[in-house]
Amino acid sequence: MAYTIITHFTNLAIHDHGAPQPYINIFNIKRKDKGSSPDLPLGAKETIGSIELNKIISADHFLVKYIDTAEPFSHQQLENIMSLWGELTQAMIFSSWLTKDNNLRVDKLYFCHTEGKNSFWGSGHASIYPLSASGEAHSECSFTNNDFKRWSEIYALFFDYTVNVADGATFTTSVIDAKHPRFSRAVNFISSARSESEPAMKIAQYCSALESLFGTDSSELTHRLSERTAIFLRDCNHNPLDVYNNIKKCYSIRSTVTHGDSFKESKIASIKDDCITLDGYLREILNKILTSKEAQNLIESSKEQINTYFNNKLLRAL
Repeated sequence: MAYTIITHFTNLAIHDHGAPQPYINIFNIKRKDKGSSPDLPLGAKETIGSIELNKIISADHFLVKYIDTAEPFSHQQLENIMSLWGELTQAMIFSSWLTKDNNLRVDKLYFCHTEGKNSFWGSGHASIYPLSASGEAHSECSFTNNDFKRWSEIYALFFDYTVNVADGATFTTSVIDAKHPRFSRAVNFISSARSESEPAMKIAQYCSALESLFGTDSSELTHRLSERTAIFLRDCNHNPLDVYNNIKKCYSIRSTVTHGDSFKESKIASIKDDCITLDGYLREILNKILTSKEAQNLIESSKEQINTYFNNKLLRAL
């Protein structure tokens, strides 16, 4: 008997440079030939439905996992497998954002239990629906082979690091749970921000992500977080003064949003650009954490150690 789990990324367009790759690294994303369809078990059309099935067939790729087993899974085992596949898929989606800004999402996961000539189908929903930094929900995002290579590398780093530091927390664990370390809390706030369509609301969540990473107390919060973000990104080819001013501007937007105030029409147009800038900063911050042991040690430190670190960095720059 066998189990098949299948889905695809909505809004993903695969743009190949060079020879086509049948599978993209660790993702098991199968690149379909034009006009072909995945090898689906019997009963797919009747169970999934013509509209949903057409989405899979018309996509230029699909994610598939085949599981062969001598004994059938229990209902609880199958639920656990689907939950794990859902979390892995969300980790793929988040690490795709670490690669580049996008609005990739998974709408549904389908699974099939095949025993002999009989097939039994079921489905599950994804829990988040990311949008781009500008709030785009339906535009295609093109990934080249180089993008997939980077995506694969950052996914491995992201998955390993979150497993090692999360102390049992997952994408479905409450963000206020004590199991969540700074990095995991930041990931949750960023994920929440990415599901917002309004850039000003995104900025509010992004600022909370910065506080999760660098915050130690609430005094002079705007100045302190702007300063620390500028220091942290200083060796990433950013002008610290530009970063400082941009973060302060975003905190001003956040203050307006969280206090229920409104913006003048002349201000609204520029908020999208501010959101894109902040989105980019956070992507660079998290990538630096995933690739730098010094950065990992910093955000895993106590509040006192974080204060000392940034004070030393600031004074040495004088």
